[in-house]
Amino acid sequence: MTRGTVTTPEQNVALVRALCAAVETGENHRMGEFCANPFTWHYGYDPDRPTTFTPDEYGARHTNWLSHFGDDFQSTVLDAFGAGDRVAIRYVEGGTMVKPIWGHEPGTEPLLFTGLAIFRIEEGLIAEEWFQSDLRDRLQKLSR
Repeated sequence: MTRGTVTTPEQNVALVRALCAAVETGENHRMGEFCANPFTWHYGYDPDRPTTFTPDEYGARHTNWLSHFGDDFQSTVLDAFGAGDRVAIRYVEGGTMVKPIWGHEPGTEPLLFTGLAIFRIEEGLIAEEWFQSDLRDRLQKLSR
């Protein structure tokens, strides 16, 4: 996209869906196609401390995240809608853990969790994401 590009809500939803598909298939090297540089990520458990990434760093974050799961990992966007420069998605993802997550050891059953994310699009690229999932709650229930 060229500087000053304004995209429609439909184009923005398509961009976010393409990002999600690339993450699910492990094509994290493609983040530069979807994300602005810098890209700001707001994590739900610490919303007042956003993290700024380059697209490559954001891709590496996803590669690290996926390394916690086996080949059965799936991520499915259940709903997506856009308004103005924002896109909201509701998703479910998970699989069988093969490495500990936040001190919780892997189990034999798949771990599924749900979440919501809101993306802000700027000049045809994702500039910001706000992210919240129920992963910590699911992990805590497993360890009881």
